Amino acid sequence: MMNREKREELPKMQLSFISSICLPVYESFAKLFPNQLTPLVNGVLDNRQKWTTLSSMPYQLSIKSPVSSVSPYGGGGGGSGPPQIDGSCDVDERQQGHE
Repeated sequence: MMNREKREELPKMQLSFISSICLPVYESFAKLFPNQLTPLVNGVLDNRQKWTTLSSMPYQLSIKSPVSSVSPYGGGGGGSGPPQIDGSCDVDERQQGHE
């Protein structure tokens, strides 16, 4: 899945995954069902463009603890269970100071 030792490289890893796995699969299926699946190919292309933009900026992955008081992993809430990973970011926030 994701190599946490290279988490700063997440945008580049996503680009690689999209370009080498996702896009070829979606494009192949879209040839069979163009009317139904072309919008999905366009979504993959849009996603790839967003990761391209993110890959040109400094990136930090934030790891958050679960916020619920009851954990599905047993015990109390707070720190029990695996950390929740939020790899999303707001492009506008990241562009501040990079314009």
